[in-house]
Order: sequence, then C-alpha cells, then structure tokens
Amino acid sequence: MFIVLNHAQLDKIDSSDTPYLLAALKKEFSLKGVDIELREIDHLSPNEDIYKDEIADYKPDGVLTIVANAGATAGGGVMQIYYEISLYDFVKNRIVWRAQINAASGGGVREKKMKTVAKDLVQRLSDDKMISSEPRPAGKTM
Repeated sequence: MFIVLNHAQLDKIDSSDTPYLLAALKKEFSLKGVDIELREIDHLSPNEDIYKDEIADYKPDGVLTIVANAGATAGGGVMQIYYEISLYDFVKNRIVWRAQINAASGGGVREKKMKTVAKDLVQRLSDDKMISSEPRPAGKTM
C-alpha cells in the first residue's frame, strides 16, 4: 500500500505531529504484515498528485490518503485534528473505502495521540477487510 499523509491543509498543526504519525503507521501496518510506502505532503505541495509517478512505479494494491482537513484549538495549541481518509484502487482510479478519524488531546501527548490514530485506522481497515497480510490471487484487483 502507498500512503500519502497530508498535514499541510492546516496551518495550525504542529509539524512535530507528523514524525509520530509516520512512525506509528509503519509500526501498525507492519504488525498486520502489510507492506507500505509512506510519503508526506508539505505545506508547499499543492496535492497528492505530486507522487503519481512514484505510486505508478510502486504498483500498490491501494493508495491511502490521510488528510488533516480541520482542527480545533484551545489556548494556542491544537486540541483536535480531523482526518479524512480515502483508500483508492490505483488501477481503476476510484475510491473503495473512506473513514474519518479525530485525534484529540493536549499538546503534551502528541506521540500517544498519533499512535491512537494509526492503531484506529489500521484496525478499521482490517475490520472492513481492506487490508490483509495474505497476497492477492493473481489477476485480482481490489
């Protein structure tokens, strides 16, 4: 699976959240036996299309986009981040699964907050049979 994380949509998200989420995603997907490739969109990138050629070369079963599209602040810090998540069938160029995950906490527990987001996301994908450590049968797509 190719994963694109986009924290760039929100000006108020502290960039120090991103490494925690990337590390947590790697761990959670590896626990499920799912190979992933991760990329991050920075504030200068317009959208996920910048990785289109790289995704095509990787030939993933799916492309997962994780976009922080809203947030709530209190006392100058981000208290809640709202993520829109979409799983695309890259070959058919269509969305096959969607979810919303809200990450809530104070600024002092960033690592824990991002671990919870990753764990929740991977569990939802697994529960909905969107990921598996079993290889696809030849000729099958998502």
